[in-house]
Amino acid sequence: MIREQIPSVSVLPLPFAINGETSIPAKELDPFLDDGNLGSLGFDGKYQWNGNTPPSRFITRQLMNRLIGQIGGRQFLKQCGALDTFDQKVCDAIGGYPRGAVLQYLEGDVLYDVVSMRDNNDTDYTKVGIDGTNWRIYGSSVFMYVYPDYGSTGSENILKEWDISDGGVSSDALTITSPCWIQPYITNSEVSSGLESYACGIILYGGDTAKPSSEPTWNSGLYTVYELTEGGTVVSPVMPVLPGNKICAYSTAASTNACSIIIRKLTPVPTR
Repeated sequence: MIREQIPSVSVLPLPFAINGETSIPAKELDPFLDDGNLGSLGFDGKYQWNGNTPPSRFITRQLMNRLIGQIGGRQFLKQCGALDTFDQKVCDAIGGYPRGAVLQYLEGDVLYDVVSMRDNNDTDYTKVGIDGTNWRIYGSSVFMYVYPDYGSTGSENILKEWDISDGGVSSDALTITSPCWIQPYITNSEVSSGLESYACGIILYGGDTAKPSSEPTWNSGLYTVYELTEGGTVVSPVMPVLPGNKICAYSTAASTNACSIIIRKLTPVPTR
């Protein structure tokens, strides 16, 4: 098959039989009412002539309306823009989503893929958010966006600001409450002027980890250090963060040049 041979999907103006009869007049004719089967056996031997015994059931038009409507309804919902997100009815019917199940999560203007971290997962992330324990952001979704405000240092969407002029680790930390992308930056590129081996930046760590009292070593398993300046070189990285992540600022020495470190939430724009 070549690309031009891929068939197109016909648009459904409405799901089949959306206003038709779907209620079976006699429950004995409805396979969805079989005790313990709930339609799982489909049209079993009761609907078939086996050569000796006539069928005890027949397929009604109401049943066909219901079946075709359910099949076509899925395509209709997708073409109308419905998301494959957490559904409590589905969750209850299957006993919770399995580990590895991938759904969608709309957070503000950003659409993420999320993956279940456990079997029988009944945590509704649309109500409690993505916690990294029951559900986490699926890796591929982070590559679907560009950031038109990357590189700028405007005042919009500022989450936190620390004065680092006195050196050391900031006394307070920023706790992330929803999945997002952030950009940390410094307000004065001359902060290291006149100082040797000066560095400043942010420290990222988990919610159950204590705030560090000094700059952690590069190979620490509990903290991730992002340098924003060292010896005059300035960077403004972009990074994803999740609910429960904590961030504090640090500088290795006091500076005579006033400077702050700012955390700004970026505004992603989907590329597809």
